[in-house]
Amino acid sequence: MKKEITDQTDPDSTIEFNYQSKLWDNKIDEDKIRQIVDKALSLGYGPYESYELSVVFADNEFIQQLNKQFRNKDKPTNVLSFPQYDDFEDIKSEMGHLGDIVLAYETIENESAQQSINFQDHLAHLIAHGVLHLLGYDHIEDDEAELMQQKEIEILHEFAIENPYKDEA
Repeated sequence: MKKEITDQTDPDSTIEFNYQSKLWDNKIDEDKIRQIVDKALSLGYGPYESYELSVVFADNEFIQQLNKQFRNKDKPTNVLSFPQYDDFEDIKSEMGHLGDIVLAYETIENESAQQSINFQDHLAHLIAHGVLHLLGYDHIEDDEAELMQQKEIEILHEFAIENPYKDEA
């Protein structure tokens, strides 16, 4: 099922919600996700005029297929991001469809239980993480990872969500 939510303060900004798996039924606060996306865009990019992106709520089987096809990793993962732009400068000049974020319910649920964190808080973190990837942030190099983590912590702080990296310090 596909559903679009438009930012009431910015009718040119749209998030398409695509429910690939029924596991997500009654688990999503679409308005909160829009708020997280908006905060991630403002902190990760700066002032923006409008955007479009899609969020796919999937299961492990679906995301494993994508992970194998696009990353050559034959296993499920919590989130995958598929940016529309290869160059961050393109985003600044065009700021249209940013790309797609795909989330795997079972993996997120398992991680939440293993790490003793609230499912919704973990989901918020992964949405912020995915949006930052769409904006060109990465965590391959240590300095890039540190910057991305700082942005994620700042975004989550706005929603009273605890630092997900507190145990790594």
